[in-house]
Amino acid sequence: MDQQYFHTEIEPLLSDPLIEYLGEITDAEKHEFLGHAMALVCPYDWPEAFGLVLIEALACGTPVLAYRRGSITEIIIVAAYLRMIPHCFSVETTARPRTCVMSHT
Repeated sequence: MDQQYFHTEIEPLLSDPLIEYLGEITDAEKHEFLGHAMALVCPYDWPEAFGLVLIEALACGTPVLAYRRGSITEIIIVAAYLRMIPHCFSVETTARPRTCVMSHT
């Protein structure tokens, strides 16, 4: 991350009391963070090539709010399709903290 840009352009925007900036989180923290979220907002304004963040959120059962850009539409359609055919794929979740496991059966 460009620290200078962050401090001059982004950090002043984080002073709003409705914003809680957490910084970067580890892979171990990501499952709990995404699993407890009400939704993941992805305001990408470019044609996203892959969308790993969306896939991780959807694997945790977290809804995704995003524009139709690049692969985003395909990711959402595939996630919805997999929910309709549980005999091919299963998504298992446990009680809080939520752990997400996708397995092909």
